Amino acid sequence: QKLQDDVPRFSNELAFATVEQELGVDFEDIFELEQEEPVAAASIGQVYKARLKANGDTVAIKIQRPNCEDIIALDLYILRWWSGIYNKVFQLLNRDINVQSIIDDFGELIYREIDYVAEAANAQRFNELYAAVTDVFV
Repeated sequence: QKLQDDVPRFSNELAFATVEQELGVDFEDIFELEQEEPVAAASIGQVYKARLKANGDTVAIKIQRPNCEDIIALDLYILRWWSGIYNKVFQLLNRDINVQSIIDDFGELIYREIDYVAEAANAQRFNELYAAVTDVFV
């Protein structure tokens, strides 16, 4: 059985081009990779271990899969369409189950998961809250 994070990786060239497009600078001008391959790959992205050239800090670079949001949007559209059919079936069976509502909640959670800007803000806030704890590293 495959683990959820055991998915094929996308190319480094594509990953680094994504970073360059988002930041507007060359990848090599900011980061120095500690290893060439990602340390993790999952359904929505992959992670590289690198050092910031500016100060030498070790960082994790989380890069979203290309077209991730488009793929998720299409999947949710299809799931929502089918859930409307199931809602009608459940109504015929006198069952009070709103499958579309479940899909809508799932969609909201998935979109939060792919919002890396919000994730970075949460990590920053966590760092501020636990800055005095020496065993916590963010």
